[in-house]
Amino acid sequence: VGGGFTSASDAESEWIEIENLQFRQCWPMSIRITSSQNIVFRSLIITDSKWAIYAHSPNTQHIIVEDSAWNQDPSGKLWTDLPWASLHHGKHSYYNGAFFFSTGITGNVIIRNNTIRNAYNGIRMKGNQKRVRHLNKNVQIYNNKFIRIRDNPIEPEISAYNWWIHHNEINNAHAWFSLTEL
Repeated sequence: VGGGFTSASDAESEWIEIENLQFRQCWPMSIRITSSQNIVFRSLIITDSKWAIYAHSPNTQHIIVEDSAWNQDPSGKLWTDLPWASLHHGKHSYYNGAFFFSTGITGNVIIRNNTIRNAYNGIRMKGNQKRVRHLNKNVQIYNNKFIRIRDNPIEPEISAYNWWIHHNEINNAHAWFSLTEL
């Protein structure tokens, strides 16, 4: 499937399950979620995108991502050939993405039983210091495999509240957990 999936941007979307799909070369993102709740993604195979799943808006919550696989860079060059600084904010910063990336969502997110490989970040969720207990909250990340992650397998950024991270496998990563600006 080319192009990707986008939930409604202004109206709210609820109670949707998407499973058994393949996404290839969907740049910058394969899936975009805005103002949506109770969304389940299951058994997806996503290859070659900056963000596999991108979620934003304080009205976005109750998301489950399970039994899926993402290979950001099938060539493997992101891990073997490209300098970290060039990937972070330099010439190759277009790789500075994540399997699940969110900005300012309420939370209530479960990410389990996924395989994330040859990627810049695994799970990166940005909160808000002024709304610590209201955004970026109630997150469970477990039973995932993170393989060759150039930056962080798991990165709660700016704020995080009530996160549970357990039973994950991390194989080759720059920094396992980055708790920045918390």
